[in-house]
Amino acid sequence: MDSLFMTMEEWLEGVELNYGIFCLLPIIVILVIAVWRKTTFSALLAGVILACLMVAKFNPLVTVGLFLDEFYATACDDGTMWVLLVCGLFGALIQVMTDSGGVLGFTKIAKKLLNSRNKTLIGTWILGIIIFIDDYLNCLAVGAATRPLSDEYKVSREMSSFIINSTGVTVCAIVPISSWGAFMSGLMEKAELTNGLSAFSAYCHAIPFMFYAIIAVIIVPLVACGILPMFKNMKAAYMFSLVLGGIGFATVPFIHNQYLLFVPFLLIGCAWAAMLAMPFALVTNALQGYGHMGAYLGLFNGTICIPQIIAAVLGGFILQMVGSAQSSMMIVAGVSLCIGAVCVIGIKEKN
Repeated sequence: MDSLFMTMEEWLEGVELNYGIFCLLPIIVILVIAVWRKTTFSALLAGVILACLMVAKFNPLVTVGLFLDEFYATACDDGTMWVLLVCGLFGALIQVMTDSGGVLGFTKIAKKLLNSRNKTLIGTWILGIIIFIDDYLNCLAVGAATRPLSDEYKVSREMSSFIINSTGVTVCAIVPISSWGAFMSGLMEKAELTNGLSAFSAYCHAIPFMFYAIIAVIIVPLVACGILPMFKNMKAAYMFSLVLGGIGFATVPFIHNQYLLFVPFLLIGCAWAAMLAMPFALVTNALQGYGHMGAYLGLFNGTICIPQIIAAVLGGFILQMVGSAQSSMMIVAGVSLCIGAVCVIGIKEKN
């Protein structure tokens, strides 16, 4: 029975683990069950249990002990508790606001000012700036408050998502008194990147270099007002963004000036920004009308780890093929993004 109370660290001290390609089995089980059962919780639970079984050499008592030990360690982790509390409390707050009629009251007041499509878009942008204290709260609150107006003036979900995400998240990054600022300044202090300054002061000094956040906040109202034209075809916009990122990666090895390197990394940022939002918009459009949308989106989000797994398995081999040069791997990354852009052609969109 002692094995039932054994911690992961104690067990690993006397066990040699070398599973090779079989370490991918938990991931495969998660994907298969998610597709089969159309639910993510049971799939993730099955994957975790299989991973514990493999680590425990399929000893059931040790498996139970390791599972409970890791569950306790994860549940007591500061980061996990923070995310659970933030998501749970903010979600509850939004639901209370909705059920109590607070959101409806705000909508009635907002209708007097936001009486057109463009004004609704600009109002969403302004509200995103005002609620800067936390990115989660920002997205939840602004989305709930402006959804009725957006629907009334036929603002697409993609446009609303673009404005809310590109404003709320970025504003939280460039305002140092937000939860994001507190979190990042703490990381800077732990990594000893403050250069003798306080954590808050060091973060404030880094804000002028947050180019993506600053540019995104400026571009959003220009897009909302139609000053900057939008791609009418989302697939074309996504392909273009990926190609820009590919060019950025491929040109990094040939630029040796530290200031000129801003150009390729700006192009890489375009691809990164597109990859944050556009794939979800494309998949929700493709799945419109089907059931189990949440399960499909969860599965889609889980597939983000597949490229990471491929890179971990084949990265060393590819590095040897290109002469073991890090600069050559940047070119490989650029070519991969361009291949991804071509693959976007196969996505079917609904009108």
